[in-house]
Amino acid sequence: MNVLQAKRLELLTALDAAKTKLERNKLGQFATAPGVSGEMVEYVLAHIARPDIRYLEPGFGTGTFFNSLLQQVAVNLTGDMHPKANRHQLTAARGYEVDPHYADPIADLYDDTPLDLRVEDYTEAKPEPFDLILCNPPCVRHHHMDGVKKVALADDMAARCKLRPSGLTGLYNYFIMTREAWLSDDGLAG
Repeated sequence: MNVLQAKRLELLTALDAAKTKLERNKLGQFATAPGVSGEMVEYVLAHIARPDIRYLEPGFGTGTFFNSLLQQVAVNLTGDMHPKANRHQLTAARGYEVDPHYADPIADLYDDTPLDLRVEDYTEAKPEPFDLILCNPPCVRHHHMDGVKKVALADDMAARCKLRPSGLTGLYNYFIMTREAWLSDDGLAG
């Protein structure tokens, strides 16, 4: 485990401990294990043809996927270069996190990286093309979502996809459905 990952996990533990399970459940805040994110990053990098990558992590949390990506691409500032890193170059990185409880302290951790971390709702941001999108979407059940937001998300899906999700659709599904609007022509998402 590299130094940056160790610091991220220490910070994650402290941040999670400061919230109740119900608070985290309402925002769908459950982190992906570094082993899982590392394997996902390795898999998608083996399938992405372009050497330059514009990266997006819409449900950033503490950035487990971004951290794994930093270990495996040429913009590696941790000193622990992955053996396959010479194939890809990270040219831009953006994260969205709605909760300042996580976003504010984690921004300092990634200060020396190309990360543009925005404390705002990804589902309300204007889509831009990214080559790689990785995320563990927040598992927010529909009954924890604001009714106005549910209608707005359903209207957006109906306009873009000609599909109107039911009122029982959770935030996780909207994260999956909105990714296509953010992908470059040959982009990948996971």
